[in-house]
Amino acid sequence: PPAAPPAAAAAKPKPAAKKPAAKKEPASKQSEGGGKEKKEKKAAKAAELTLQDAGPDGVLVTGPGTFRAKSILSANGGSWSKALKAWVFGAGTAESTAAVLRASTSPPVALTVAEGGAGAKTAREGSLASAKADALAAGAGAGAGAT
Repeated sequence: PPAAPPAAAAAKPKPAAKKPAAKKEPASKQSEGGGKEKKEKKAAKAAELTLQDAGPDGVLVTGPGTFRAKSILSANGGSWSKALKAWVFGAGTAESTAAVLRASTSPPVALTVAEGGAGAKTAREGSLASAKADALAAGAGAGAGAT
């Protein structure tokens, strides 16, 4: 019969557990210095708005940034006019509306104050008259079809 192994050979110490290898970030995420840096947040793009004071007819806010700024426009008493494609505020609110928009940081606003007066009033009246005529024509067409 073969000889039994010595007791010392049977009790071999277990090797120490290996530490998991450190994950390396892809080269695109590493900075030039090799250290880790937090990613900088992009600055929010300013909402480009134009404010027109139409005198007693109210205040119009238009521009490509109206959708981004709709929460601030709505919260300050504006209402969206689909016919005018503009936010409409009450008469005499031009200064307070401009102040609120200029103070906005979420989203930041690039505000242009356009000269209103008769030109803005005429354009708005023309748009309102057109919208009213369209609504009346639609109502008349629906009424004629019902009888």
